[in-house]
Amino acid sequence: MQPVAIRLLNGIPGPDITRALVTELPRVPAFAQVHVLTALAYRGDVAARPAVLSALKNDVPEVRAAALAGLGKLGDESSVMVLADAAAAGKEPEQSAARRSLAELRGSGIDRAIVSAMGSASGKVKTELIIAAGERASSSAADALAQAARDTDPVARREALRALRNVGGSGQAPVLLDLLVKSSTASERRDATQTLAMVLRRSPSAPVASAIAAYQTTPAIDARLSLIEVMGQTSNDEALPLLRSSVNDPNPQIARAAVLALTAWDTPAPLMDLFNLAKGGARIVPVDRPDAAAAAPGGAGRGGGGGRGLAPPTNNLQVLALRGVLKLLLAPSKRSVSESGTMLGESMRLASQPAEKINILSMLPYFPSKESLTVAQAAVRDEAVANEAKVAVAQLQEALKLK
Repeated sequence: MQPVAIRLLNGIPGPDITRALVTELPRVPAFAQVHVLTALAYRGDVAARPAVLSALKNDVPEVRAAALAGLGKLGDESSVMVLADAAAAGKEPEQSAARRSLAELRGSGIDRAIVSAMGSASGKVKTELIIAAGERASSSAADALAQAARDTDPVARREALRALRNVGGSGQAPVLLDLLVKSSTASERRDATQTLAMVLRRSPSAPVASAIAAYQTTPAIDARLSLIEVMGQTSNDEALPLLRSSVNDPNPQIARAAVLALTAWDTPAPLMDLFNLAKGGARIVPVDRPDAAAAAPGGAGRGGGGGRGLAPPTNNLQVLALRGVLKLLLAPSKRSVSESGTMLGESMRLASQPAEKINILSMLPYFPSKESLTVAQAAVRDEAVANEAKVAVAQLQEALKLK
Protein backbone atom coordinates (compact mmCIF):
# COMPACT_ATOMS: atom_id res chain seq x y z
CA MET A 1 0.00 0.00 0.00
CA GLN A 2 1.50 3.31 -1.10
CA PRO A 3 1.46 6.51 1.04
CA VAL A 4 -0.87 8.19 -1.47
CA ALA A 5 -3.39 5.37 -1.11
CA ILE A 6 -3.09 5.53 2.67
CA ARG A 7 -3.86 9.26 2.63
CA LEU A 8 -6.86 8.73 0.37
CA LEU A 9 -8.23 5.97 2.59
CA ASN A 10 -7.66 8.07 5.69
CA GLY A 11 -9.96 10.73 4.26
CA ILE A 12 -12.88 8.28 4.28
CA PRO A 13 -14.67 7.98 7.65
CA GLY A 14 -16.02 4.78 9.13
CA PRO A 15 -14.87 1.64 10.97
CA ASP A 16 -14.48 -0.35 7.75
CA ILE A 17 -11.55 1.82 6.68
CA THR A 18 -9.98 1.52 10.13
CA ARG A 19 -10.19 -2.28 9.85
CA ALA A 20 -8.69 -2.17 6.37
CA LEU A 21 -5.73 -0.10 7.57
CA VAL A 22 -5.20 -2.39 10.56
CA THR A 23 -5.24 -5.43 8.29
CA GLU A 24 -2.65 -3.89 5.97
CA LEU A 25 -0.39 -2.68 8.75
CA PRO A 26 1.75 -5.85 9.19
CA ARG A 27 1.82 -6.55 5.44
CA VAL A 28 3.49 -3.37 4.25
CA PRO A 29 7.17 -2.39 4.53
CA ALA A 30 8.42 -0.34 7.47
CA PHE A 31 8.23 3.08 5.80
CA ALA A 32 4.59 2.41 4.88
CA GLN A 33 3.82 1.18 8.39
CA VAL A 34 4.84 4.58 9.70
CA HIS A 35 2.27 6.15 7.37
CA VAL A 36 -0.43 3.66 8.34
CA LEU A 37 0.16 4.20 12.07
CA THR A 38 0.01 7.95 11.59
CA ALA A 39 -3.22 7.62 9.65
CA LEU A 40 -4.75 5.41 12.33
CA ALA A 41 -3.79 7.90 15.01
CA TYR A 42 -5.44 10.81 13.25
CA ARG A 43 -8.59 8.80 12.58
CA GLY A 44 -9.02 8.64 16.34
CA ASP A 45 -10.74 5.25 16.25
CA VAL A 46 -9.71 3.46 19.46
CA ALA A 47 -10.48 0.12 17.79
CA ALA A 48 -6.99 0.48 16.27
CA ARG A 49 -5.29 0.61 19.70
CA PRO A 50 -4.37 -3.12 19.84
CA ALA A 51 -2.69 -2.87 16.44
CA VAL A 52 -0.77 0.22 17.56
CA LEU A 53 0.38 -1.55 20.73
CA SER A 54 1.48 -4.53 18.67
CA ALA A 55 3.61 -2.24 16.50
CA LEU A 56 5.66 -1.34 19.57
CA LYS A 57 7.38 -4.73 19.15
CA ASN A 58 8.59 -3.87 15.65
CA ASP A 59 12.34 -4.05 15.01
CA VAL A 60 12.43 -0.66 13.27
CA PRO A 61 12.81 2.38 15.60
CA GLU A 62 10.79 4.67 13.33
CA VAL A 63 7.85 2.26 13.39
CA ARG A 64 8.01 2.02 17.18
CA ALA A 65 8.15 5.81 17.39
CA ALA A 66 5.08 6.12 15.15
CA ALA A 67 3.24 3.64 17.38
CA LEU A 68 4.18 5.60 20.51
CA ALA A 69 2.99 8.78 18.83
CA GLY A 70 -0.25 7.05 17.95
CA LEU A 71 -0.91 6.23 21.60
CA GLY A 72 -1.10 9.94 22.28
CA LYS A 73 -4.28 9.97 20.21
CA LEU A 74 -5.63 6.49 20.87
CA GLY A 75 -4.31 5.61 24.32
CA ASP A 76 -6.05 5.48 27.69
CA GLU A 77 -5.03 5.06 31.33
CA SER A 78 -3.38 1.73 30.55
CA SER A 79 -1.05 3.52 28.11
CA VAL A 80 0.56 5.68 30.80
CA MET A 81 3.14 3.15 31.96
CA VAL A 82 3.78 1.92 28.41
CA LEU A 83 4.73 5.44 27.41
CA ALA A 84 6.65 6.17 30.62
CA ASP A 85 8.74 3.03 30.17
CA ALA A 86 9.50 3.96 26.56
CA ALA A 87 10.45 7.51 27.52
CA ALA A 88 12.67 6.23 30.33
CA ALA A 89 14.54 3.92 27.94
CA GLY A 90 16.16 7.06 26.59
CA LYS A 91 16.35 5.99 22.95
CA GLU A 92 15.45 8.26 20.06
CA PRO A 93 13.19 8.71 18.22
CA GLU A 94 11.05 6.73 20.70
CA GLN A 95 11.76 8.89 23.74
CA SER A 96 10.54 12.14 22.16
CA ALA A 97 7.45 10.43 20.75
CA ALA A 98 6.63 8.86 24.12
CA ARG A 99 7.06 12.15 25.97
CA ARG A 100 4.78 13.97 23.52
CA SER A 101 2.14 11.28 23.85
CA LEU A 102 2.24 11.37 27.65
CA ALA A 103 1.55 15.10 27.44
CA GLU A 104 -1.19 14.64 24.81
CA LEU A 105 -3.16 11.70 26.30
CA ARG A 106 -6.77 12.67 26.90
CA GLY A 107 -9.34 11.22 29.25
CA SER A 108 -10.72 11.91 32.68
CA GLY A 109 -8.55 9.26 34.31
CA ILE A 110 -5.19 10.07 32.71
CA ASP A 111 -3.92 12.55 35.29
CA ARG A 112 -5.08 10.28 38.10
CA ALA A 113 -3.21 7.37 36.50
CA ILE A 114 -0.02 9.44 36.20
CA VAL A 115 -0.20 10.50 39.85
CA SER A 116 -0.87 6.92 40.96
CA ALA A 117 2.03 5.58 38.92
CA MET A 118 4.30 8.32 40.25
CA GLY A 119 3.76 7.01 43.76
CA SER A 120 4.97 3.51 42.96
CA ALA A 121 7.56 4.13 40.23
CA SER A 122 11.23 4.88 40.74
CA GLY A 123 14.31 5.96 38.84
CA LYS A 124 13.97 7.18 35.26
CA VAL A 125 10.38 5.99 34.93
CA LYS A 126 9.32 8.15 37.88
CA THR A 127 11.21 11.09 36.41
CA GLU A 128 9.33 10.71 33.12
CA LEU A 129 6.00 10.64 34.97
CA ILE A 130 7.00 13.80 36.83
CA ILE A 131 7.92 15.53 33.58
CA ALA A 132 4.60 14.48 32.06
CA ALA A 133 2.65 15.81 35.05
CA GLY A 134 4.35 19.17 34.62
CA GLU A 135 3.75 19.28 30.87
CA ARG A 136 0.08 18.47 31.36
CA ALA A 137 -0.22 21.30 33.92
CA SER A 138 -2.88 19.50 35.91
CA SER A 139 -3.39 20.98 39.35
CA SER A 140 -4.47 17.54 40.60
CA ALA A 141 -0.82 16.49 40.41
CA ALA A 142 0.46 19.36 42.56
CA ASP A 143 0.59 17.50 45.88
CA ALA A 144 2.23 14.46 44.32
CA LEU A 145 4.84 16.70 42.71
CA ALA A 146 5.48 18.46 46.01
CA GLN A 147 6.10 15.06 47.57
CA ALA A 148 8.39 14.10 44.67
CA ALA A 149 10.38 17.28 45.27
CA ARG A 150 11.57 15.60 48.49
CA ASP A 151 12.62 12.42 46.69
CA THR A 152 16.03 10.91 47.44
CA ASP A 153 16.81 10.95 43.70
CA PRO A 154 18.27 14.39 42.84
CA VAL A 155 17.03 14.16 39.23
CA ALA A 156 13.48 13.46 40.39
CA ARG A 157 13.70 16.35 42.86
CA ARG A 158 14.88 18.72 40.15
CA GLU A 159 12.19 17.73 37.66
CA ALA A 160 9.49 17.90 40.34
CA LEU A 161 10.52 21.44 41.24
CA ARG A 162 10.42 22.44 37.60
CA ALA A 163 7.06 20.74 37.04
CA LEU A 164 5.58 22.64 40.00
CA ARG A 165 6.20 25.89 38.13
CA ASN A 166 3.30 24.88 35.90
CA VAL A 167 0.95 23.33 38.44
CA GLY A 168 1.91 24.51 41.94
CA GLY A 169 -0.32 26.77 44.03
CA SER A 170 -0.32 28.32 47.46
CA GLY A 171 -0.88 24.87 48.97
CA GLN A 172 2.61 23.83 47.86
CA ALA A 173 4.31 27.02 49.07
CA PRO A 174 5.23 25.67 52.53
CA VAL A 175 7.01 22.66 51.00
CA LEU A 176 8.84 24.85 48.51
CA LEU A 177 9.85 27.28 51.22
CA ASP A 178 11.24 24.45 53.32
CA LEU A 179 13.14 23.05 50.35
CA LEU A 180 14.63 26.46 49.58
CA VAL A 181 15.85 27.00 53.13
CA LYS A 182 17.24 23.48 53.47
CA SER A 183 18.75 23.10 49.98
CA SER A 184 22.27 21.72 50.18
CA THR A 185 23.40 22.80 46.71
CA ALA A 186 23.26 26.06 44.81
CA SER A 187 21.47 24.46 41.83
CA GLU A 188 18.68 23.03 43.99
CA ARG A 189 18.30 26.33 45.81
CA ARG A 190 18.04 28.10 42.45
CA ASP A 191 15.32 25.71 41.25
CA ALA A 192 13.42 26.06 44.54
CA THR A 193 13.73 29.85 44.40
CA GLN A 194 12.40 30.12 40.86
CA THR A 195 9.56 27.69 41.54
CA LEU A 196 8.49 29.35 44.79
CA ALA A 197 8.51 32.77 43.14
CA MET A 198 6.34 31.56 40.25
CA VAL A 199 3.92 29.77 42.59
CA LEU A 200 3.52 32.84 44.80
CA ARG A 201 3.01 35.12 41.79
CA ARG A 202 0.28 32.83 40.48
CA SER A 203 -1.54 32.55 43.81
CA PRO A 204 -4.53 34.92 44.21
CA SER A 205 -3.30 35.99 47.64
CA ALA A 206 0.38 35.21 47.71
CA PRO A 207 1.37 34.00 51.20
CA VAL A 208 4.51 36.13 51.15
CA ALA A 209 4.34 36.48 54.92
CA SER A 210 5.76 32.97 55.23
CA ALA A 211 8.76 33.98 53.11
CA ILE A 212 9.27 37.06 55.28
CA ALA A 213 9.11 34.95 58.45
CA ALA A 214 11.57 32.45 57.02
CA TYR A 215 13.96 35.25 56.14
CA GLN A 216 13.82 36.63 59.67
CA THR A 217 14.55 33.25 61.27
CA THR A 218 17.07 31.83 58.77
CA PRO A 219 20.72 32.57 59.52
CA ALA A 220 22.14 31.06 56.29
CA ILE A 221 23.16 33.89 53.96
CA ASP A 222 22.50 31.94 50.74
CA ALA A 223 18.96 31.12 51.83
CA ARG A 224 18.33 34.73 52.85
CA LEU A 225 19.54 35.99 49.48
CA SER A 226 17.18 33.57 47.72
CA LEU A 227 14.25 34.62 49.90
CA ILE A 228 14.89 38.26 49.05
CA GLU A 229 14.82 37.32 45.38
CA VAL A 230 11.49 35.53 45.88
CA MET A 231 10.02 38.65 47.53
CA GLY A 232 11.11 40.75 44.58
CA GLN A 233 9.59 38.35 42.08
CA THR A 234 6.23 38.35 43.87
CA SER A 235 5.96 42.17 43.82
CA ASN A 236 3.85 41.89 46.95
CA ASP A 237 3.75 45.21 48.83
CA GLU A 238 3.76 43.31 52.11
CA ALA A 239 7.47 42.65 51.52
CA LEU A 240 8.38 46.30 50.84
CA PRO A 241 9.18 47.32 54.44
CA LEU A 242 11.68 44.48 54.81
CA LEU A 243 13.30 45.18 51.45
CA ARG A 244 13.49 48.90 52.12
CA SER A 245 15.33 48.29 55.37
CA SER A 246 17.54 45.62 53.79
CA VAL A 247 18.92 48.16 51.33
CA ASN A 248 20.87 49.58 54.28
CA ASP A 249 21.83 46.20 55.73
CA PRO A 250 25.45 46.07 56.95
CA ASN A 251 25.92 42.88 54.94
CA PRO A 252 26.71 44.14 51.41
CA GLN A 253 25.31 41.00 49.77
CA ILE A 254 21.95 41.53 51.45
CA ALA A 255 21.92 45.21 50.45
CA ARG A 256 22.66 44.37 46.83
CA ALA A 257 20.03 41.64 46.73
CA ALA A 258 17.44 44.05 48.16
CA VAL A 259 18.16 46.62 45.44
CA LEU A 260 17.76 43.94 42.76
CA ALA A 261 14.52 42.74 44.38
CA LEU A 262 13.06 46.26 44.35
CA THR A 263 14.16 46.59 40.73
CA ALA A 264 12.19 43.45 39.85
CA TRP A 265 8.91 45.00 41.06
CA ASP A 266 5.95 45.02 38.68
CA THR A 267 4.68 48.41 39.83
CA PRO A 268 6.40 51.73 40.54
CA ALA A 269 5.82 51.35 44.30
CA PRO A 270 9.58 51.20 45.12
CA LEU A 271 10.55 53.82 42.53
CA MET A 272 11.32 56.62 44.97
CA ASP A 273 13.24 54.27 47.26
CA LEU A 274 15.55 53.43 44.39
CA PHE A 275 15.67 57.03 43.21
CA ASN A 276 16.77 58.27 46.63
CA LEU A 277 19.38 55.55 46.80
CA ALA A 278 20.66 56.49 43.34
CA LYS A 279 21.04 60.09 44.51
CA GLY A 280 23.08 59.01 47.54
CA GLY A 281 26.77 58.29 47.70
CA ALA A 282 28.34 55.34 45.95
CA ARG A 283 28.50 52.09 47.93
CA ILE A 284 30.63 49.27 46.62
CA VAL A 285 29.48 45.71 47.26
CA PRO A 286 30.59 42.29 45.98
CA VAL A 287 29.18 41.10 42.68
CA ASP A 288 27.87 37.58 43.24
CA ARG A 289 24.66 37.51 41.17
CA PRO A 290 23.59 38.85 37.77
CA ASP A 291 22.20 42.38 37.71
CA ALA A 292 18.49 42.81 37.15
CA ALA A 293 17.35 44.10 33.78
CA ALA A 294 18.48 47.66 33.43
CA ALA A 295 15.38 48.65 31.75
CA ALA A 296 14.11 49.93 28.51
CA PRO A 297 13.38 48.89 24.97
CA GLY A 298 16.49 49.64 22.98
CA GLY A 299 18.44 50.32 26.15
CA ALA A 300 20.49 48.29 28.57
CA GLY A 301 19.75 44.65 29.01
CA ARG A 302 20.83 42.24 31.70
CA GLY A 303 24.24 42.78 33.22
CA GLY A 304 26.94 40.81 31.55
CA GLY A 305 27.51 42.77 28.39
CA GLY A 306 30.17 45.28 27.75
CA GLY A 307 29.29 46.53 24.35
CA ARG A 308 27.70 49.83 23.46
CA GLY A 309 24.26 50.21 25.06
CA LEU A 310 24.65 47.12 27.25
CA ALA A 311 24.85 47.55 31.02
CA PRO A 312 28.01 45.89 32.34
CA PRO A 313 27.99 44.14 35.70
CA THR A 314 28.50 46.56 38.57
CA ASN A 315 29.26 46.41 42.25
CA ASN A 316 28.09 49.98 42.83
CA LEU A 317 24.71 50.12 44.60
CA GLN A 318 24.11 53.64 43.30
CA VAL A 319 24.42 52.43 39.70
CA LEU A 320 22.23 49.40 40.42
CA ALA A 321 19.60 51.64 41.96
CA LEU A 322 19.65 53.94 38.94
CA ARG A 323 19.08 50.97 36.65
CA GLY A 324 16.13 50.04 38.84
CA VAL A 325 14.76 53.57 38.54
CA LEU A 326 14.90 53.38 34.75
CA LYS A 327 13.07 50.05 34.73
CA LEU A 328 10.30 51.19 37.09
CA LEU A 329 9.82 54.46 35.24
CA LEU A 330 8.34 52.37 32.42
CA ALA A 331 5.80 50.69 34.69
CA PRO A 332 2.23 52.02 34.30
CA SER A 333 1.63 54.96 36.65
CA LYS A 334 -0.35 58.17 37.11
CA ARG A 335 2.70 60.39 36.56
CA SER A 336 2.44 62.97 33.82
CA VAL A 337 4.87 62.81 30.93
CA SER A 338 6.37 66.08 32.20
CA GLU A 339 7.07 64.53 35.61
CA SER A 340 8.65 61.52 33.97
CA GLY A 341 10.75 63.77 31.75
CA THR A 342 11.96 65.65 34.82
CA MET A 343 12.91 62.39 36.56
CA LEU A 344 14.78 61.25 33.47
CA GLY A 345 16.65 64.55 33.49
CA GLU A 346 17.72 63.94 37.08
CA SER A 347 18.64 60.39 36.16
CA MET A 348 20.81 61.67 33.31
CA ARG A 349 22.71 63.89 35.74
CA LEU A 350 23.28 60.86 37.98
CA ALA A 351 24.35 58.56 35.15
CA SER A 352 28.09 58.04 34.97
CA GLN A 353 28.19 55.24 32.41
CA PRO A 354 27.34 55.46 28.68
CA ALA A 355 25.05 52.42 29.05
CA GLU A 356 22.75 54.27 31.45
CA LYS A 357 22.82 57.45 29.36
CA ILE A 358 21.89 55.56 26.19
CA ASN A 359 19.12 53.83 28.09
CA ILE A 360 17.70 57.14 29.28
CA LEU A 361 17.84 58.58 25.77
CA SER A 362 15.97 55.57 24.41
CA MET A 363 13.26 56.14 27.03
CA LEU A 364 12.70 59.86 26.45
CA PRO A 365 10.41 59.45 23.39
CA TYR A 366 8.02 57.42 25.58
CA PHE A 367 7.41 60.64 27.55
CA PRO A 368 7.04 63.39 24.92
CA SER A 369 7.34 66.69 26.77
CA LYS A 370 9.42 69.84 26.85
CA GLU A 371 11.31 68.40 29.80
CA SER A 372 12.27 65.29 27.85
CA LEU A 373 13.32 67.36 24.84
CA THR A 374 15.55 69.52 27.03
CA VAL A 375 17.31 66.40 28.34
CA ALA A 376 17.90 65.07 24.82
CA GLN A 377 19.16 68.40 23.50
CA ALA A 378 21.63 68.73 26.34
CA ALA A 379 22.95 65.23 25.68
CA VAL A 380 23.85 66.14 22.10
CA ARG A 381 26.92 67.87 23.56
CA ASP A 382 28.11 64.60 25.11
CA GLU A 383 30.34 62.94 22.52
CA ALA A 384 29.82 59.49 24.06
CA VAL A 385 26.07 59.53 23.32
CA ALA A 386 25.68 62.31 20.77
CA ASN A 387 24.29 60.10 18.02
CA GLU A 388 21.65 58.57 20.31
CA ALA A 389 20.78 62.02 21.61
CA LYS A 390 20.19 63.35 18.09
CA VAL A 391 17.83 60.46 17.37
CA ALA A 392 15.92 61.17 20.59
CA VAL A 393 15.68 64.88 19.76
CA ALA A 394 14.23 64.14 16.32
CA GLN A 395 11.70 61.67 17.73
CA LEU A 396 10.61 64.04 20.48
CA GLN A 397 10.26 67.03 18.15
CA GLU A 398 8.07 64.94 15.85
CA ALA A 399 5.98 63.66 18.77
CA LEU A 400 5.49 67.16 20.19
CA LYS A 401 4.28 68.43 16.83
CA LEU A 402 1.53 65.82 16.92
CA LYS A 403 0.35 66.72 20.42
